[in-house]
Amino acid sequence: MERVFILTSPDAGVPDEAHKISRLAALDGVNVVVRKPGWDEQQVDDLMATILANDDGPALIRNSIIVHRYPGVCKRYRCKGVHLTSNQSVQEAQGVEIVGRSTHSVEEIFEFDGKVAYMFLSPIYNSISKQGYCSNFTPEQLERLFAKHKFQSKIVALGGVKPDNMSSTLEMGFDAVAILGFVWECSDFECIFDSLKDFPSR
Repeated sequence: MERVFILTSPDAGVPDEAHKISRLAALDGVNVVVRKPGWDEQQVDDLMATILANDDGPALIRNSIIVHRYPGVCKRYRCKGVHLTSNQSVQEAQGVEIVGRSTHSVEEIFEFDGKVAYMFLSPIYNSISKQGYCSNFTPEQLERLFAKHKFQSKIVALGGVKPDNMSSTLEMGFDAVAILGFVWECSDFECIFDSLKDFPSR
């Protein structure tokens, strides 16, 4: 499984967003989760069409994109998978190869283990994109959890993740890391892109 998940900004009006998403999705070892919680299915569909129109190799991009909330969009564009909301059941994603969901406690991990391909666990660190959204875990708690239990689903760290703590986060026992605020709240996209492009191969 890819070592890095990048979530799109939840906001509308991100400059040159589709092109940035296609570039990120083309990176080795990266999945991009197209997540727009305030958008309806048609708006997400339109964004996907624009993303693929920006790309020279749509098959590569499709295989790296996970669509949040809308299995229909995922199927229409033959994307890698769908990330379900807390109100959706796995049955809604029938026919989709990779299904994921978010969790916010160890109890939820055990509840959904083996029912989905991967789970986000958050917040691991204090959130960058959500002020006041503080970590629920200590490194020691997480290391003990992963040392004691071998989960069927892949567990992905989300919340406050950035390039300078990605390696140490994986060392705790996570299968992958997910990034949101660091990517979209920085004014220098090229600097961020350069910091991410070599990470999965390290």
